[in-house]
Amino acid sequence: MTSGGSGNCSSGGTTFFQPLNPILQNYGLTLKTTTDPGPGPGPGPEPEPGGTWAAGKVYKAGDTVTYGGATYRCLQGHQAQTGWEPSNVPALWQRV
Repeated sequence: MTSGGSGNCSSGGTTFFQPLNPILQNYGLTLKTTTDPGPGPGPGPEPEPGGTWAAGKVYKAGDTVTYGGATYRCLQGHQAQTGWEPSNVPALWQRV
């Protein structure tokens, strides 16, 4: 997220950026895009044995799940999709 800067686009300058995920998390926000995400997740493979994470489930910031023998905390709200397993997406999940 751009938070300020100096100069202009023609001659250059300095632009200041802030990480987006901490801001979204701090205010309990979810980033939504205007791009059609498609049909959504299918049933996908089963989570690893003993894990509580599941594709298709909606998670909110602060939720905790287990996956692959580890516990993770949700960093930003989202609907889980196959490929977005907690061990694969550090923008969505933090290992605790």
